[in-house]
Amino acid sequence: MMLNDRVAWSKVAANERQLEAVTTYSYTAGADESTDTARALALFGAKYKAVTQIADQLADAGLLEADANRRMAIFCLVADAMMPRVLEQSIDTASHTYTAKITSTLDLADFVKAELRN
Repeated sequence: MMLNDRVAWSKVAANERQLEAVTTYSYTAGADESTDTARALALFGAKYKAVTQIADQLADAGLLEADANRRMAIFCLVADAMMPRVLEQSIDTASHTYTAKITSTLDLADFVKAELRN
């Protein structure tokens, strides 16, 4: 993960640095998986999806360059640390599919912190 040093955020208000994503992810539990496991994996999937969407926006703005070899590890760390707001949750008991819809707010600093932890 590389930061573009040509762009400065110092003149941008903190609330304008944040990017928001609303994402939905469904996970179908296997025969041996519990509802809690399916719920947790659906939530993580929605979080990871939000991270990739926001990372794409930052990359398009020239603020973030992802190293393909470390991208998944960094994105997983960002997703794990984020605190989304759950908009909807549901479970289809017939198919054992859990769905989570969340709204997430991230900024460049969240990716920097994850890279430092990696």
